[in-house]
Amino acid sequence: MLLVLGMTALSLGLTFTLPGHVELLAVIFVVNLPLLFASTALAPLAFMPKWLQAIASINPLSYAIEPIRYLYLHPDWQWSGTVMATPWGNLSLGGCLLILTLFDGLIILSVRKSLHRKLS
Repeated sequence: MLLVLGMTALSLGLTFTLPGHVELLAVIFVVNLPLLFASTALAPLAFMPKWLQAIASINPLSYAIEPIRYLYLHPDWQWSGTVMATPWGNLSLGGCLLILTLFDGLIILSVRKSLHRKLS
């Protein structure tokens, strides 16, 4: 839900910023596949080369996928359990949710002006 909120806000911001729907579709098509392939959706972080681990570790999609994978694999989950072992440290379930919340806040703040300008 947190990832959907951030991506919806980003899409709305792009919708009101770009001149037409063709440009919006072009941006969506150019961004979607690299975002998917540079995340942990298709392979766990440990299976990736080091350079791709660094990219996947900053990808917001990874912070939504890894907690779901953790909840499925651990029936006795804990908020402090290690969900994702990034190149710069281990993240817990609460840490991943905090990062997604910060991502949402950053996106909402960045598109707020364009939404306000177009809607008022």
